[in-house]
Amino acid sequence: MSLQDLLTYQKTDVRIKEIRRSLANSPEKKALETIKIGFDEAKKKVISAEAYADKIVMAYNDAVTALNKICANTDKLIAQLETAENKDEILAKLDETKKLVSDMVKKVDDLKNRSDKAIKEYVSAQNDGKKLKDEYASTNEKYKAKVGKTEEELKTLESKVAELRAKVAKDILDQYDALVAQNILPAFVQVQGEEKSYMCGGCFMALSQSNKEQLNKAGRCHCDACKRIIYKG
Repeated sequence: MSLQDLLTYQKTDVRIKEIRRSLANSPEKKALETIKIGFDEAKKKVISAEAYADKIVMAYNDAVTALNKICANTDKLIAQLETAENKDEILAKLDETKKLVSDMVKKVDDLKNRSDKAIKEYVSAQNDGKKLKDEYASTNEKYKAKVGKTEEELKTLESKVAELRAKVAKDILDQYDALVAQNILPAFVQVQGEEKSYMCGGCFMALSQSNKEQLNKAGRCHCDACKRIIYKG
C-alpha cells in the first residue's frame, strides 16, 4: 500500500462526507422537510374533517327523519282533536309534541351549523394541502437545480470509493474508520514543522519525544492530543 493510495482514499471519503452534510443541511432541503410536515398535517385535517362531516350529516339526516315523524304524529293528533271526547288528553300530547318539535328544530339547526363549519374546515384544509403541494414542487425544483451538480459529483465519488478503499491495508482502514466514527476528520495528516519541533498537522500540538521517535522509525504515529495518525510526507 502506498501513502498516495491512502491519501487519495481519504480525500475522496472526506469529500463524500462534506457533500452529504451539505445536502442534508441545505436551506432548500430543510424547507422541503418543513413543507412536507405541513402537507401531512393538512392531509390529516382533511381526513379528520371529512370523517367529522360524515358523522354530522348522518346525525342531521336522523334528526330530520325524527322531526318528520313527530310532525306526522302531530297531524294525526290534530285530526283526532275534532271528534275526540278526551280533548284534554290530546291537547296535553300536543303540548308535549310542541316541545319535542322545538327541541328537534334546535338540534337540526345546530347540526346544520356544525356541518357547515366542518365543510368549511374540510375545504380550507384541502386548499392548504394544494398550496403546500405546489410550494413543495416549486421548492423541489429549486433544490434539484441548485444541488444537481453536487449530487452528480457525489455519485461519481461513491462509484470510485470502494475501489480506492480496496487499495488500503485493512489495519490502516480499521484505524481510519475508528477515527472517523469519532468525527475526527481528516484522520491522516502530514507532520508539520522541523524535526526538533514536529507538530500534528490536524490540531498543531507539539509531538512528544516518543512520538517523534516513532514517526522517524515507522513513518507514522498517533497524535497524543487529537488521536489523528501523523505521517511523514
